Amino acid sequence: PPRSPLFPYTTLFRSRALVVMATGMGKTFVAAESLRRIKANNPKLRVLVCAHTNDLVYQLERAFWSFMQPAERTIVLNSHEPLPKDSLDSYDYVFACVDSAASYLRNAMDTPQFDILVVDECHHVAAYSFENVLKAVRSKYVYGLTATPTRKDGWHKIIYMQCGDIRVRVSNKELKQNKEMEHTVI
Repeated sequence: PPRSPLFPYTTLFRSRALVVMATGMGKTFVAAESLRRIKANNPKLRVLVCAHTNDLVYQLERAFWSFMQPAERTIVLNSHEPLPKDSLDSYDYVFACVDSAASYLRNAMDTPQFDILVVDECHHVAAYSFENVLKAVRSKYVYGLTATPTRKDGWHKIIYMQCGDIRVRVSNKELKQNKEMEHTVI
């Protein structure tokens, strides 16, 4: 419904979108719920979710499960898991550590097609490995998640170039003022 607190999150995918929320405020929830709603209308969309550490990759995959359809297939692409025997094209969601994704894409005979790229902790997109993934994948939609869109080294311009403008920003102060939203840390 248009008046729900989540409404802005369901209209993010114009082409590129940046979600800025403080740590623990629900960036992963926003991404997973947005994808659930988008895929409800177009279930064949394929998603690549990248993060810069293996722990984050596993955490993201687990967090997304409750938003997925039972038939949707996922795979983790990192240095700890064996490479799949079949093509990545047979998976609905690929959760990848960016270094492993960059290596896989560099050595792949056929670059898998992804419609949507989600970059967790996207303040790292200035890194060479992220740049290689973004160039190779060429997703129609890019969705960046971060708590820190400004970098001291000035490279934050790359965040906006790769992930687009800030479409959602929720600060701790705004969360405390909004009585409709509840934040629980467990």
